[in-house]
Amino acid sequence: MNVTITKWNGRTYEDTSISWNDSYNGAVSVSQKFHLGEGNYIARTTVTLYDENGVFIETVVGYSDELII
Repeated sequence: MNVTITKWNGRTYEDTSISWNDSYNGAVSVSQKFHLGEGNYIARTTVTLYDENGVFIETVVGYSDELII
């Protein structure tokens, strides 16, 4: 699982340098404290799934609600 903070640049959301990952055969979680300046932000979460043999199944991407600071 990867979580990346994106920031609105006036036309589109761009990745920031704030990103973290975790992987495990089962449940995963990510937690990190960070400070954001003024702006509009969305967290993008990407989860890639594999079967028990390590064969790729799918990648799922989800987005948080927008946070305005």
